[in-house]
Amino acid sequence: QTLAASDPKSLMFDGDKGVMTLPFAYNDFEIVDGEGETDSWKGGAALEISESEIKLGATFSLGDYYSSADSRFVYIDNVLYYVSAPYLVALDYNSYKILHSIPLEY
Repeated sequence: QTLAASDPKSLMFDGDKGVMTLPFAYNDFEIVDGEGETDSWKGGAALEISESEIKLGATFSLGDYYSSADSRFVYIDNVLYYVSAPYLVALDYNSYKILHSIPLEY
């Protein structure tokens, strides 16, 4: 699920790089050998957009930093920032690896 389905402001589009990012969560529940198993993943997705196609460029895990409510991506130069209470997370804009995180207090 993505917050963008109900809040289009959660999408971040960089026209110069042709990249759109959005917060994303995946939860899958299935029964295996009579036991319930949950596979979940929380993070973001980057879509590469050109005149001819839109394709998945990357997915990246934000694990404990993820919160779906009011999450936003913004960028400055080559750093992509993920803002979501209770953290501000800085990611490398090319590899989407976490560079640093700062707890937010309010």
